[in-house]
Amino acid sequence: MSEFTTNPYDDILIPTYVLNLKKTNKLDQILNPFKMNPEFDVKIITENSEGSKEACLWKGIVTATKTAITEESDMFIVCNKEHRFSNKYSKEYLFENIVKANDQGATLLFGYIDNFGHAVPLTESRFWISSFLSTQFIVVYKKIFMDILNYKFNKLDIVDEVFSSLTSHKMVLYPFISRKKNLVNSDYLLTKTRLESIRNTYLKYIKKT
Repeated sequence: MSEFTTNPYDDILIPTYVLNLKKTNKLDQILNPFKMNPEFDVKIITENSEGSKEACLWKGIVTATKTAITEESDMFIVCNKEHRFSNKYSKEYLFENIVKANDQGATLLFGYIDNFGHAVPLTESRFWISSFLSTQFIVVYKKIFMDILNYKFNKLDIVDEVFSSLTSHKMVLYPFISRKKNLVNSDYLLTKTRLESIRNTYLKYIKKT
């Protein structure tokens, strides 16, 4: 009699909201990165009201948060049209880290960042970070929902800086599971080098213990 192993994540769908700031963007291009990944329950939030790009982004995040609360979700993913999955992505890798990061108290988990302040390795693939700049893939946990809704966004605010100030419980996955559609810049290369160095030091340390 053969034995069958079941994946505990097989029947799980992650609520995923793609922020679209222009009605002219082609929806098929926005949805294309998810076509091969049915684990994401994707909805598009189009936000083109008056105001700065940052204000529109925040309004989209607020809309996603309100929807998550209405649907009684414990977490959701928010991303923008620049998101593409990197070759490091796998369903199991993401799901396991979502669960473990939550157990460690994370309120935000990033699949990519362009820059960060300080980082502390928690595992060989997940880091606590003090602050960040530029991301297109965020896991948002229930613990921060009300903080998002209660924040009064002003015209000088930047979304990344607001998120950094709302919580100290921020983590990032490295290697990144997300990449930008077109851009590889010097900030990204420096961030990758820094995280790789921290990761290598951590791996050397745990091998000695």
